[in-house]
Amino acid sequence: MSHYDVLGIEPDAPATAVRAAYVERARRHHPDRHTDADAATRSEAERTMQRINEAWLVLGDAERRAAYDLSLAPSTAATGPGSGSWRPGMAHPDFVPYDDEEDEDRFDRELDVDDTPYGRPVPRSHQILPVACLAASFGCLVVGLAANIVALMAVGGFLLAAAALGFVLTPMIAVMRSAREHR
Repeated sequence: MSHYDVLGIEPDAPATAVRAAYVERARRHHPDRHTDADAATRSEAERTMQRINEAWLVLGDAERRAAYDLSLAPSTAATGPGSGSWRPGMAHPDFVPYDDEEDEDRFDRELDVDDTPYGRPVPRSHQILPVACLAASFGCLVVGLAANIVALMAVGGFLLAAAALGFVLTPMIAVMRSAREHR
């Protein structure tokens, strides 16, 4: 059964008809409408609703619908969507499980953002110093407790306070720098 059959529409139906068919079927088959029915009827409503949602997921999106329509058409490619080795619902043979594009580049392109940096970056020393203080404080505290050296435990406490302050101040510095440059 194709997604078109599930929604009861023709493959050439416009997007508005797809949405209308989805809404009508979702209202009719939604499991919440069958709360007073027996378990078998509720279970069937849930399965039907899952098929309706899957059909909407594919047919409600223009790109997915186009790919799905291609998968329904016979293909001469041995590994293509029309061959016996691939079925709708499976990963498409052209699917690549990773994206080799830099996230920031994709983010900027999707939002149509220019490459002008906003604010100055926080120096790396400001980013690493709180982590280094935290590690050093744990080391001082452990050694100070093990050897019962009060001065070393005091240094560990001071470094722990400095690390906490650094974890709070570093983001504040970044925000203030950014806000100052956007005035």
